Amino acid sequence: MKHLSFFLCGRYLRRRKMMLLSITAVALSCALLLITASLFMGFIDALENSASEYMGDVVLEAPSGLTISDYPAFLDALEKTSAVQGATAVLQNQALLLIGPGKVRPVRVWGIELPRRLSVTPLQDMMITEKDPEKVAFGPDSE
Repeated sequence: MKHLSFFLCGRYLRRRKMMLLSITAVALSCALLLITASLFMGFIDALENSASEYMGDVVLEAPSGLTISDYPAFLDALEKTSAVQGATAVLQNQALLLIGPGKVRPVRVWGIELPRRLSVTPLQDMMITEKDPEKVAFGPDSE
């Protein structure tokens, strides 16, 4: 059996074109796997970093359908611990956004306390302010 494998190996390696094609196919497959893995790892790292940057490091959430009723006292108790640098509350719900006639999109709406939110996230870096705030309108007739 040992001689048969050497015979087949030698016979296969004598065909130069087939050998080079096989080696090239294996090398390209390995390169494709490495590139795909590194791209996905970079994407996952970027997603995790951006999520923790704008959501916070720890998110405490009430079970579905329930709310944390006395959240100011809860936030104060959290901030008194040495491990917590800041805390804020977020009220979130799903809604429908009317973009135009016949254009309705589902959205997630967040209610935040801006001063507390600014203390725990870099939200001020993302905020866009208008040059002329009096021209800002959100009605259906605004352009």
